[in-house]
Amino acid sequence: MILVFSASQALAIAQAQTQTNDYIITFNEFDVSLIDPGLAYLAGAFPRQLMQRLYFVKARMPLAAERELLAQAGEVSSREAARDAVAAARRKRDTVSLTTMDPFQRDGLLTAAEEGIATAIERLGQSDTTAVVSSPIIVPVRFNESNDATPLPTTANPATGSRLSSLAISVSGSFTQISDWLALRLTVFSHALNQVLLEEVYYCSADDLDYLLASVTRPVATTLLGREYSLVEVRVQPDSAVTSVGNTVIGDNFFLAFDSGTYSFKIGHPRFIAQAVERTLEIGVDDRLEITLAPRQSTTVTIDSAPQGATVLLDTVEAGTTPMELPVGGLSQVVRLDAEGYESQTFVINGAQPGRTYFFTLVPASDLSFSDRFDLTKDGFLNALGLFVCSLPVTILSYGFFSMYYEAQVNASTSYPTGSLSNEEIAAIYTRLESAYFTSQLIFWPSFSGSVLLGIHAAYRLIIYIYSLN
Repeated sequence: MILVFSASQALAIAQAQTQTNDYIITFNEFDVSLIDPGLAYLAGAFPRQLMQRLYFVKARMPLAAERELLAQAGEVSSREAARDAVAAARRKRDTVSLTTMDPFQRDGLLTAAEEGIATAIERLGQSDTTAVVSSPIIVPVRFNESNDATPLPTTANPATGSRLSSLAISVSGSFTQISDWLALRLTVFSHALNQVLLEEVYYCSADDLDYLLASVTRPVATTLLGREYSLVEVRVQPDSAVTSVGNTVIGDNFFLAFDSGTYSFKIGHPRFIAQAVERTLEIGVDDRLEITLAPRQSTTVTIDSAPQGATVLLDTVEAGTTPMELPVGGLSQVVRLDAEGYESQTFVINGAQPGRTYFFTLVPASDLSFSDRFDLTKDGFLNALGLFVCSLPVTILSYGFFSMYYEAQVNASTSYPTGSLSNEEIAAIYTRLESAYFTSQLIFWPSFSGSVLLGIHAAYRLIIYIYSLN
C-alpha cells in the first residue's frame, strides 16, 4: 500500500485516529565546551537551523513498541473513564435517595439509578478484558513544549533530561574540534522507550557548516518521521496556484512520499492553463518541482482617457498608460487610472466582453485635502438646507393670505344682509379684496417657486456631500 500525505493531512489523520498527546520533540543546545570560543554561537544557532530544516516533520509513524505503549495508554484511559462512570451512577442514586420525598417517585428513580449502576459496572468489566483503543498509524509532532524554535539548555545525558511528555523525543549533540575540523556527535533519544534512536558522529571543516547541516538533516528527519521518505519541494508560479497529488491538495509547498513510485502533480489556477507533471520518486532521494503556469489565451479591451497618458493599474500593479490594450482572460478585473493633477478613477472591466473600449474623462484634482473638501461639501449642504427651511415660512404665510382673500372674495355676496350696504360700499369692498387677492398671489407664487428651487438645490448638495464620504 502506498502511504502519501502532506503536513496538513498528517495532522488531520492523526487527530482522527488517536486521542493521545502530541509527540513533543525537544531540541537542546549543543555542547560547545571543547571547541574554539569563536564558534560558541553554534550551541544555539545549529539546533535552531536544524529545526528550520525539519519544517516538513509534522507527524511521526510510531515504532511497534511505541504503538503498544499508546494502545496501553488508551486502555488505561478507558478503564479510568469506566470507573468514573460507575462512581457517577452511584452518586446519582445517593442523591435521589436523599432528595426525593415522594415515595412512589423515589422508587422509580432509584430503580433507574440501579440499572445505570449495573450498566456502568458491566462496561467497566468489558474495559478490563478488551482493548478499546487501536494503536495509531501516525501521531502529530511539535517542536519543544511551546512549539517554538528556542533550544532547551544543554544536557549531557538525554535520558535524564526534562520529561515534557511520556512520548517526548530529545535531540542533543556535542561538538569537538580537531585542528580545523569539527566533529558533531548527534543523539536522538526516545523518552517513551528509554532508548537511543540515533547516535552518529559527523565531520566537517570549520568553514563548511552548511555541509554539516545538510548531512545531519536526512538521518534526523528519518528518525523523527519513523521511516525513510522522499521530500519534494514544490515551487509554482503564480504563488496562488493550487497543487494537488491525486485528490490530495498540497498546502505547505512540500510533499512527502513514503514509498517509491510515480506520482502525478496537478497545478491549477483560474487565470492560467493547468499543468499535470509526473515525478518518479525514490525513497531516500529528494526532488524539486518548479512549474510556471502560462496565462490563458486572452483577448483584449481598449482603455483610453482624456487626457491621455494616465497610468493604468491592474490589481495595484502598473500595466501601462492610456491608450492601451489590456489582455483579459474571460474574468472581470479591477482597474484604476492615475494621472498627476487629476482624481483617480477605479472601475471594473468585464472580461466576458472582449474588444470593448473603455473611455474615461478624468476630473481635475482639487488642491484641497480630503478633510477640507469634506468640510466644504458639508457646509454647502447645510447652507442650502438652511435657505430652504427659511423660505418655508414665507411660502406658508403667503399661501394662507392667498387662500383667505380668495374665500373672502367668493363669499362677499353672502356675507352682508341685503340692503345693509350701499352699492358704492359693496364695490369698494370688492375692490379691496381683489387687490389683496392679487397681491397675495404675487407673493405666494414667487415664494413657492423659490422654495422648490431651494429644495432641489439642497438635495443636490446632499448628493455631493454623500459622494464626498466615499
